[in-house]
Amino acid sequence: MSDLIFIARYIARNPFSLSRRWFMKSKGPSQILKSGTGSHLRASSATQALDDCLNLAEQPQFRRLMIVDDDSDIRRLLARVFAKEPDLEIASVSSGEQAIEMSVDQKPDVILLNLGLPGINGYETCKRLKAREDAANIIIVSARSSEREQQLAFECGADDYLVKPFNIPEIISRVHVHFRLRQATRVANEAREAISNQSSRVRDIVSARMRETIAMQELALFTLARLVERRDDDTGNHVMRVQTYAGILAKELAVNSEYAYQIDDAFLDDLRRSTPLHDIGKVAISDSILRKPTKLSREEFETMQTHVTIGGDLLDEAIGSSEYGGFMKMAAEIARYHHERFDGTGYAEGLAGTEIPLSARIVALADVYDALTTERPYKPAYPVHRARELILAQRGKHFDPVIIEAFERCLPKFVDVSKRLRDSVLRETKLAPQALLMT
Repeated sequence: MSDLIFIARYIARNPFSLSRRWFMKSKGPSQILKSGTGSHLRASSATQALDDCLNLAEQPQFRRLMIVDDDSDIRRLLARVFAKEPDLEIASVSSGEQAIEMSVDQKPDVILLNLGLPGINGYETCKRLKAREDAANIIIVSARSSEREQQLAFECGADDYLVKPFNIPEIISRVHVHFRLRQATRVANEAREAISNQSSRVRDIVSARMRETIAMQELALFTLARLVERRDDDTGNHVMRVQTYAGILAKELAVNSEYAYQIDDAFLDDLRRSTPLHDIGKVAISDSILRKPTKLSREEFETMQTHVTIGGDLLDEAIGSSEYGGFMKMAAEIARYHHERFDGTGYAEGLAGTEIPLSARIVALADVYDALTTERPYKPAYPVHRARELILAQRGKHFDPVIIEAFERCLPKFVDVSKRLRDSVLRETKLAPQALLMT
């Protein structure tokens, strides 16, 4: 789950890097570097430099992996797992001191680090390794599984966390993700350096085309949201449906409600881009809770509730570290407040009425409608008329009455969306519908 947290931070700070494939599909920077009238610029050193950077990303790269574990059996196992990887150098050490010393010369791209090391423990080792310039991506591989221990590892700079006993395909996948991110970072740095060294005319053209870069950031963030969603095998197209429902409600409110003055094109665009991230905080919720096929216990439900605070904090952090994330302010509001209730009985802050941001009030209804009308491991999909009854019964309680009115007018559009984006996997279920209104 923590690799998703890393990717979220990475995207916010490096919008160019994850745009590489889109650049290639759009015939590279040469297509973007055009004048406002559409005439082509003569090939320049800037264009060539950018194309060289992108071509570099397509070439096989030599990679370095370091395994740090005091258990020799684990070291041998992991070394065998990755031994057949092409263009991969593997170093294996048994202590934090060895890892710190060897990494100076080896400069690993990814480090698999155990916490229970002799001498300098894994936390301190991680902190020292991360203090270096161009530090490796560190994946903690440990039998310590408590939330506090994981939180401490992330505070020390860890990028990912796997609990022993680990799944071999999963650890291979995680390592490959971090190798790709390392390469993406290098390509992004090369591209930014090439751009900064060119004439003011080229820089002006790139700035004028910044919307293409922002569009790629949006695509990358949507992909991130889908990755979070995929951790729960039973939510299907939830992200796309909630995004679409929220857009339908907002457009209706913009033309026929007392909130019309608050909703302009910028609001609609930010809402469209922000809504997919409403549950981003679930990256920090364990699979045992997120995928539980029965009703959660009180303690588990309290843990699940923390996803709103975690998601809001994560996106607030992204806002502070990126100049490209204008819409992220709304994304943070939605993530933090979409489980508040209009009557003040929601969580996590107990806001009421218009204290709750309008964007979060809109997404709250869209989210619950989708939960009611789709199958989950713990409940059946309820028919539209039943979902409507349950939502209308929450007028002024869970939901804003003005948004309820807009929902009634838009219900046929909701039905159409649910048909177009229907989940393909059905499961047996058993939870009462009222329970969804409490989640």
